Amino acid sequence: MLAAGAAAIYVGWTRKFRRAHKAIGYTYLLGGTVGALAALGLSVRPFHPPFSLGVATATLAMVWLVFAAMAWRAAWNRRFDNHREWVIRSYVVTWTFVGCRIAQLVPPFPSLGIEGVTAGIWLYWIAPVLICEVLIQWPRGSRLSKPLPR
Repeated sequence: MLAAGAAAIYVGWTRKFRRAHKAIGYTYLLGGTVGALAALGLSVRPFHPPFSLGVATATLAMVWLVFAAMAWRAAWNRRFDNHREWVIRSYVVTWTFVGCRIAQLVPPFPSLGIEGVTAGIWLYWIAPVLICEVLIQWPRGSRLSKPLPR
């Protein structure tokens, strides 16, 4: 999924191998949807105390599904500038699933206990999405209001 997402963004951004973009994008979308639904299903079951851990993971999965659905909808409606922005957001959230696992190995996170893990999950996706959103929106606030490069 990570490779398909990177390939789809690369192809969409550079416009090289354009014929493969749709297939690569659907591969990313299918893999991510399966992963997010699995994460959502596992997070609502009471396997892991505390309950807040499931809420954080479920929210992350739903955010990915919403971002990916918005990207697909924009492409379907041929709004490719919006599609590009939503794909970037979904890809940032995709890396959160990896980042959470890596960050749990880095001190001091293991010493924070289970509530630290829960807080970390929130932090690991909200901070990158916020930074991503600022970078996407920044050009629109300039006097010249230049769009993102194609």
